[in-house]
Amino acid sequence: MTGGSSDRALSSTTGMIIFIAIGAVLTASGTYLMLELGNEDIGATATVAFEASQDGERIVIEHTTGDSVASENLRVVGAKVVSMPDVVGSGSTIEVIPTATTVTLLYEDGRVSQELLSTEAELTRLVVAVEDGNGNPLAGHSVGVYDPSSKPTVSSPEGLLTDVERGSVPTPTFVGTTDENGEFATVPATREGLESGGEYVVLTATNGPATERTYAVGSVVVDERENVVRLVLSE
Repeated sequence: MTGGSSDRALSSTTGMIIFIAIGAVLTASGTYLMLELGNEDIGATATVAFEASQDGERIVIEHTTGDSVASENLRVVGAKVVSMPDVVGSGSTIEVIPTATTVTLLYEDGRVSQELLSTEAELTRLVVAVEDGNGNPLAGHSVGVYDPSSKPTVSSPEGLLTDVERGSVPTPTFVGTTDENGEFATVPATREGLESGGEYVVLTATNGPATERTYAVGSVVVDERENVVRLVLSE
């Protein structure tokens, strides 16, 4: 009887030790798995430096020092990417055309979003040439950098002379669109901001309220050889 009790006690103790050992292994494995999953979700930061320079309407962003970065982890804000290698390493360049006055390069990996570069950009000004359906020029105006906070209301879409119902117009010329209520919204006066074939409005104005403004509605043709947007009037 005594021997049987001892055997049962020993067996019970051995079973408990094995149970604790299995639990410890599972806990360690679970902790490791959680750490691995956590690392994948959080991501890692990049140690890298970039420099930017603008040449005409394009900005070149050059990798100067640090880690090589996969292009899938890079995102450009405020510009359209023209070219970017699959892996951006020392001496590699990214070429973009700005669509905003600030261009930002971000590194993104998992939940990490790291700003690598922020640079001021000059939007290339275009010349808007208003033509009739036969290509005869009616007017030409230099387009200033647009003011997105100013949205003058066009009182009537008919004719070439109208007035703006509220406020003064801070820049000489706007390029934009009108909605169904006649509300005028400005768009970037850049080659990237104006799509060929789109319907736009050119509004030429002088500063001051209650001043007559000249405007025209037509479809835009972008001349790729020059910084010229041709606004062809509708028949």
